This record gives sequence, structure tokens and C-alpha cells, in this order.
Amino acid sequence: MKNEGFKFLKTILFFAFLFVFVNVAKADYPATLNSISVTGNTGLANTNT
Repeated sequence: MKNEGFKFLKTILFFAFLFVFVNVAKADYPATLNSISVTGNTGLANTNT
């Protein structure tokens, strides 16, 4: 019985972690993409000038 409860708790923790991870990834993805594109553009502009 104790083992079942532990497995249940681990499953809940796993799903909670997954939920948080997905939300953080969704929130951070556009920002990281923008910073990468901005640095890429400035790098190109610097090489062109």
C-alpha cells in the first residue's frame, strides 16, 4: 500500500514537472528566438558595413 502511494506521488510530480517545463518552454521560446535573430541580424549588419 505504501509503495502504491509513492508511485502515485511520483506520477503526480512527473506531470507537474512536465506541465511547468512545457509552460516555461512556451514562454521562453519566442524570446530566445528573437534574441538569436537579433544577434544574427546585427552580426550581418556589422559584417556588411
